[in-house]
Amino acid sequence: MADEPEDGPEEILPAETATVDAASPEGLRTQKRKQKRANEDSEDFWRMVFTSEAGRREMWTLLGEGNLHAFSVNFAVSPNGSPYTEAAWYHRALQDFGLQLYLKWQSIDPEGVKMMHIENDPRFKPRPRPTRRKTDA
Repeated sequence: MADEPEDGPEEILPAETATVDAASPEGLRTQKRKQKRANEDSEDFWRMVFTSEAGRREMWTLLGEGNLHAFSVNFAVSPNGSPYTEAAWYHRALQDFGLQLYLKWQSIDPEGVKMMHIENDPRFKPRPRPTRRKTDA
């Protein structure tokens, strides 16, 4: 009959969804290899992001004033000027998240983070050289 399912081999699950017996030494080694591979992929991703100028600019935008405010402190106040505690804690949580992300990037690709600062952080811009006035002697 056409409505009955065909009897055939069972569908094989991909490696990511297959279960591993963590109680066995081989299963434990498999899980450790899988975790190590995932960590290496994550680090490779962040290194790749910091290799391009656009990636560094976008990461700076994420950390900066428009999003996580990682390098500034925001105190929220109500319309009448009194402290707004809940909003202040919310801003603090965003800042902490931004700083943790920044520190992770620093540990993975310190040179890429340095370039991000040089290209985008106004504090890292070279100071203009003072101009010398010509004196009539």
